[in-house]
Amino acid sequence: MGTLDRVDQGSPVQVVGSSRFDIVYIALHNITVLSQGQTSESASKLYVLDLSLRNDGRRALSLGNLSLVTLISYSDRGEIFSPHTRYLQNGNEDLLLPCTLAPGQEKRGTVTYEIPGSVKSMALYAKSPNWTFLGELFIPDISNGSQSSLGAEYPKNIGMTPHSAVRSGTLLGMGPLASGNKFAVINVSITNHGTADARIKRENLFILTERGITLEHGGEREEEEVARQFLRFPLVIQPGETRTGPILYIVSPGTRVNKLVLTDRNFVINSIVDLNSIYRYELV
Repeated sequence: MGTLDRVDQGSPVQVVGSSRFDIVYIALHNITVLSQGQTSESASKLYVLDLSLRNDGRRALSLGNLSLVTLISYSDRGEIFSPHTRYLQNGNEDLLLPCTLAPGQEKRGTVTYEIPGSVKSMALYAKSPNWTFLGELFIPDISNGSQSSLGAEYPKNIGMTPHSAVRSGTLLGMGPLASGNKFAVINVSITNHGTADARIKRENLFILTERGITLEHGGEREEEEVARQFLRFPLVIQPGETRTGPILYIVSPGTRVNKLVLTDRNFVINSIVDLNSIYRYELV
């Protein structure tokens, strides 16, 4: 295997309002698409990815099956997919995971994902158990394995600044929630630093927890009395423009991971903020 191109260590992994994940470098060598005997456009397909991972950090990393995930947008929702270990082409696969990488060490192997057939691209992320992102790769066409490494050539043009985040058991105009769920109202500013309009759908701005993805709940999903208080999606933001306003989520209790994530139309993370550091909790 050839030597991977090295990337700069740069700044820490997470910077408020932006994303930079350069601890684990991911390289794609090949994709094999396996049919499951279904021919409809929406039927799931198996994608066997031949990848290399390299630890560009200063500490050893232990990576398991849940350490390499893809965030995918389809059917107006976002979803997290992790590799399947039960799908193997034969008994001789050099599986990539699990593995332990010392600083500077790299490993090559395969991982398999079962993904809806309507999905055309893939944003792949290496992460820690607490959802700290370590590395990333965008694959624009998973049908033939064409790739674009997420370096300087991939523009990340959408910036996000949270001004406040409040969790409460009540909200004017809304009835009580079941099962201890809470209302989360997050006031944000989103800026388009690019040269073309940015169109942000509700699945592009979500709260990520250890339980998965939570999408916004205001806007078109409530009566006008409530909906008019919040930003409505999709947001269309012109070049150089900033949109500011509150967004409503309904969140589950007891979550340890609470990160507000903004992606572009390819579901590539442009901005990520840890809400635990800014949440204000109201008892009512």
